[in-house]
Amino acid sequence: MTRPSSAIIGQGSSYFNTAGVYLVLQIGLLVLAGGSLAAGPVYWDWPAGRAFTELEREGIALDLQGFLVRGLDSREVGPGGPEVFWNLAADGKGGMYLGSGHGGDLYHMDSGGDRFLLAQLEGPEIFSILPLDDGTVLAGCGPDGQLFKVDQDGQSTLVGQVEGGYIWAMTRRPSNGEIWLAAGSPASVYRLDNNGELEAVQTLAAQNCLALTFLPDGRLLLGTQGPGLVYRLDPDDLENIEVLFQAPQDEVRQFITGPAGQLFFMALNSDDQETGLESGHTNGKNGGASTSLMSLFDLGKEPAVDKSALFKIDADGGVSPWWASDLDLMIVAWRQ
Repeated sequence: MTRPSSAIIGQGSSYFNTAGVYLVLQIGLLVLAGGSLAAGPVYWDWPAGRAFTELEREGIALDLQGFLVRGLDSREVGPGGPEVFWNLAADGKGGMYLGSGHGGDLYHMDSGGDRFLLAQLEGPEIFSILPLDDGTVLAGCGPDGQLFKVDQDGQSTLVGQVEGGYIWAMTRRPSNGEIWLAAGSPASVYRLDNNGELEAVQTLAAQNCLALTFLPDGRLLLGTQGPGLVYRLDPDDLENIEVLFQAPQDEVRQFITGPAGQLFFMALNSDDQETGLESGHTNGKNGGASTSLMSLFDLGKEPAVDKSALFKIDADGGVSPWWASDLDLMIVAWRQ
C-alpha cells in the first residue's frame, strides 16, 4: 500500500526508514541497535523489567484518514554503541540529531548517514532536543534538569536548570520564537524567552509534564503523566488553563500533528494491570472514532485499561477515542 504521508507508530522499535523526509519528528523512546552495546545497563523504566534488546519491532501506520494499517518498513541506523537514544530531531537538511542515554552524548547524523559525536554533556540522559534557526541545538537533560545550548563546533553552554530534574519535551512558540518546556516532577511548564532567561510559568496537578504543542489559535496543549491529562493553556493569560481530557491511561506522552492538520495524542498505561485484551493480540482495535475504545467509557462496569491508545482532538477541542491495543507503543512520528 502506498502512503504518501503517514504517522509511524512502533512497539519499542529500534529501526527507522530514513529514506523519507520527517515533517514532524517527535519521539517518546527510541532504541537504535547496531554495533556492540556499550558497558552499562540495558534496562530502563519502561517497560518495567524488559530489556531494550528484547523489544519487538513490529509496527503500524496511521494514514491520512486516521485509520491503521499494519507494517513498518525499516532498516537499522546508527551510531552503534549507546544502549538507548531517548530522542532525535530532524536538522532541516535531511539529517538528524540524536540524544543518548547514560553518557550525555549528543550525536549528529547527516543526510548521507555519516554521524559523529557533536558534544558530551554533563546531563547523562538527553530527553529532548530542539534545533534552532541559528544552527545551535537545545538539549534538555535529566536527572538534574540541565538545559544546554550546543553550537556546530560542539561547544556547550548551560542555559538554565529546571527544578524537579527532567526536561521531557520542548517546542517553539510560532508567534514570537519563545521556547516552552515540559518538565517534572512535579509536572511543570517553563519558558525560555528571547533574552535567554528560563523561568517556571505553570505547575500542573500531575507528576510529570511529558508533551506539549501549540495549536493554530496560539494556545498550548500539555500532556501529563500521573494522571494522563491533556491541558489547554493560553500562554498570554496563564490563569486561562483548563483540563481538556483525562485519558484512561496513566500518561499522555505524545502529540502528533499530521500534514493535513489532524491532531492526535498517544496515551500509555504504565501500571501493571490487566488490559482486558486477549493474549497475543497485536492488531489493535481500529474502528475509527465511532467505535474504538468506547468500552472504556461504559460507566456500568469497571473499564479495562488498554496499554496504549490514540485519541483525536477536533478543532473545537473535543476528544474522541480512535484506537487502542495491548502493544507497548514507544514512538510516534509523521513522515513523508
